[in-house]
Amino acid sequence: MWLILAGCAALGPVGAIDRDVVPEATVVAQALADAKCGPAGELELRSDGPRPGRPSRAADREKLDDLPALERQDVRASGHLQGVPDTIRGLSLRALAGDSVRVLAYYKDGEFRLSMTRAECMRGGGYILHEVKPGNGNNADIVVEQAGDLALRVAFGPYEGAMAHEPEMSEGLRPYGVWWSGEGADWYLKAATDDSADVLDFARAIACGS
Repeated sequence: MWLILAGCAALGPVGAIDRDVVPEATVVAQALADAKCGPAGELELRSDGPRPGRPSRAADREKLDDLPALERQDVRASGHLQGVPDTIRGLSLRALAGDSVRVLAYYKDGEFRLSMTRAECMRGGGYILHEVKPGNGNNADIVVEQAGDLALRVAFGPYEGAMAHEPEMSEGLRPYGVWWSGEGADWYLKAATDDSADVLDFARAIACGS
């Protein structure tokens, strides 16, 4: 059951990869699906150096409170984020937001304000999880179709998905994105870590509920 809020526009593709701004050096991974919650596998980067992307100033201005805040009990009661832990890899679920199409969960340690931008949240080590109603351009197949060999097919636990190094949001901030589908929804995780393996491991913890 999806939350219904008045006045919400339809959601376009989330985290779509623009081939003109994604660097040549993207993540190349072998992520093996064995038992549920099994190991994610090994990750490595291509050796050909990156081509800087054009910073997205619009994304730099997006704030966490651009979407209406949601209460945790209401989100859980509506059937969202089922099995998703409140604490993942030492980061706590700090706030929730959403509309009739998506629910966003913000995980972060230390300082947190809903008035901060998404770029500020990720620069401070935050992870942003999207649970999106199917049919809104937010699944791994669409990402791979748009990005071609700049996206990487990955698997973790029982799920198959895609991973890519996204365009630069602001000076020096380039997040990794992981997309997968399951439990009646499409999922998209975004974080600006130094190591792509950290993001895939975080996605694995969400998908496996551990």
